[in-house]
Amino acid sequence: MIANIAEIDPNLLAAILYRPEHDVDTLLADFTQDLAQQGVLVGGIIQ
Repeated sequence: MIANIAEIDPNLLAAILYRPEHDVDTLLADFTQDLAQQGVLVGGIIQ
């Protein structure tokens, strides 16, 4: 866990854009699962 926000590398942040017709919960779940399977630490996903 990052104790200091200044330690966050801005190059490692992401945003997901979606359209109103997309099922955002499934989109976020699939995205998170794909990253986790690649060994990427994922945190702070909110809708």
